[in-house]
Amino acid sequence: MKDKSLRTGQRLPEDEEDRQTQREVNQTVKKWGRATGYLGLALVISVGTWFFFFPGQALHRLWETWGRVLGVTSMCIFLLLLYAAATTFNQWLYGANLKRIDRDFANGRSDKWRG
Repeated sequence: MKDKSLRTGQRLPEDEEDRQTQREVNQTVKKWGRATGYLGLALVISVGTWFFFFPGQALHRLWETWGRVLGVTSMCIFLLLLYAAATTFNQWLYGANLKRIDRDFANGRSDKWRG
């Protein structure tokens, strides 16, 4: 059976709720995507500065103190990057599934989602 809003041409309150939910998911994906980008940039900069601590470079004698701190900081940034990337992906997947469910219900294929 098709949705009532398709037969009558009117919008149901659920339609506005669905659009609001999708807007919120899109905002969340943008926020976490931006955070992922910034963390990725921070990781590249942090790892790129390791070059100055390699043997033969000017700061190699400081590796025991500052180089290790930089290494631990880079690992922490990497873990944060993984968390942000996973959260971004999960939110994006949730939004894509919401759109697919809405599309299926609009086309009258709601029996696919029933248990």
